Amino acid sequence: PGNPLAHFNARKSEAFYWTILQFGSHVLSNELAWCEVCVLRSTLRKTIKGGLSGLCAAVLKHLFFNQSEVDVSTAGACFELDDGSFVHIWLKLGIILADEAALHAMLNFKGASGLKCCSKCWNVFTRKYMISRGITSTPDLEVVDHTCTDASKLVKQSDSMVAAVLRRLQAVKGTESFGELETSLGWTLNEHGLLLDPALKHHMKPHSQTFFDWMHTIFQSGIFNRHVVQMLQALKRLKILPNTIYELSL
Repeated sequence: PGNPLAHFNARKSEAFYWTILQFGSHVLSNELAWCEVCVLRSTLRKTIKGGLSGLCAAVLKHLFFNQSEVDVSTAGACFELDDGSFVHIWLKLGIILADEAALHAMLNFKGASGLKCCSKCWNVFTRKYMISRGITSTPDLEVVDHTCTDASKLVKQSDSMVAAVLRRLQAVKGTESFGELETSLGWTLNEHGLLLDPALKHHMKPHSQTFFDWMHTIFQSGIFNRHVVQMLQALKRLKILPNTIYELSL
């Protein structure tokens, strides 16, 4: 809401939903199947320890523990159905779905503006930093820039690799090399954040659970925009201008 082009959009909000993956894509495509947990004005994010990552940790603990020591992923929950029968179900965290900016804020990887822009790949670097730092491939690892479209060249991170990175950052916190190590490894150490919360340790799998939402990937500054530009450039060479396309569509 508000004016997205404003220098400071005070009406921007963070919204959290949860649902059940086994409902299937037909049900999940309807917003009525999304259970709203909370909506928070973005300007209040700075008042929370750990920022958006700390808020996400609080939301997940509310969902899994509900202010008790009983974990619904192990103890489950019992529900009475309309016919009077009961069903016992267990829930686990399967997918974290958001746009890149939200995933960056929740999981504290460096993101699009960082040296290592992808939280799911180990050898992908942002091109401008790759050039300025002189980063090149080694016999042990082929590095690529963020425009690479050859999936066979991408080296995937694993959940255990992310955990190892966080342990290494914790070990050198407070030293002179800490900031540079955060940059080179591609993750920010947030001690009040989602990935370091001890109550959620066995719930979080930041590599395998992370999904980038398709709307931003394809449409909003995504690959569809690029394809449309390429189509218009091809049509222009055939002397078919945008005005002509518009008139034909009327």
